[in-house]
Amino acid sequence: MTLRTVVTRSVILLVPVFAVSWCAARDHLIEAHFGEVVPGMSRDEVVRRMGTPSWEDRCGAKMPTGLPAQCAKELGYSETLAPLLPRYYLIWFGNDGRVVHTAPITSP
Repeated sequence: MTLRTVVTRSVILLVPVFAVSWCAARDHLIEAHFGEVVPGMSRDEVVRRMGTPSWEDRCGAKMPTGLPAQCAKELGYSETLAPLLPRYYLIWFGNDGRVVHTAPITSP
C-alpha cells in the first residue's frame, strides 16, 4: 500500500469522526451556556455567553410557540443538525431589552 493510499483512507475515516465530535461539542456548549441565561440579562450579556444567535427577530416569527407576556424580541439558537435533529433554544426579551423568559424547544 502506498503512502498516498494510507493518507486517503485515513482522511476518509477521520473526517466523519471529527465532524461528529465537533457537532457534539458545539451542541453541548450551547446547552450548557443556555442554562446560565437568567431573567434580567441584557441582549449583550446573552450574546457574550451564548455566541451569535441563529436568528434574531420579533417574538414568534420563526418558531410558533406560546409566547411570554410582553415579549418584544426573540433570540434563537439551533443545534448543529437542526432541523434534522430539531432542538432549539429560545430567549425572549421584554420592552426594556432584558430577558423575560427562556425555553428549550424540540420541534416535531
